[in-house]
Amino acid sequence: MADLEYRCPQCRQPLASRRNGDFDTWECTQGHGVGLTLTEAYGHLQEDEIHAIWKAAAGAPKSALASPLLGHPMVAVTVVVDDDEVEGNTGSGAHPVTLDVAVDEQFLWFHVVDFKAMPADLPNPPPSAADVARLDSLKDQSSRWVARDADSEESALSKLGYRFGSRAAALLHLTSFTRKLGEKARAELDG
Repeated sequence: MADLEYRCPQCRQPLASRRNGDFDTWECTQGHGVGLTLTEAYGHLQEDEIHAIWKAAAGAPKSALASPLLGHPMVAVTVVVDDDEVEGNTGSGAHPVTLDVAVDEQFLWFHVVDFKAMPADLPNPPPSAADVARLDSLKDQSSRWVARDADSEESALSKLGYRFGSRAAALLHLTSFTRKLGEKARAELDG
């Protein structure tokens, strides 16, 4: 099977993969736009904007553009984005952005201007002391459960070993069973 390649939703030419640090995008060599997977979006765009895009895509009208892999119709989405990561997108710098979404392929396609207008992901704040304590508690609890399950599994295996005995005992049992079966078969033939 041939490898699938991303194609420009507009001109259908192969898209060029671009890497900027740890950010991977797909760009049309004719300048029609920039695309990225939903996974890349979560690593580099603000989550509230991604949520707004995905929510709008659920009821959005079909686009004239075809999805980059399968060529299915995309949906046209316009959302308001802003500079903060608070749901609602009404904060400072709020402005509309239009893009096309291939929902099944989880691919976002931006015109270059709209892609550049997307606010960058903000760094996550460090965890609070309460969050760190809760994570430590969960870590300890998980370690105890793993140890308990390992002990439980070992006990079950030990019980199984006692139930069936050693390999030598199993062979002796099989030999005895075969001998008895043979004696019974001979008796029936002689009988």
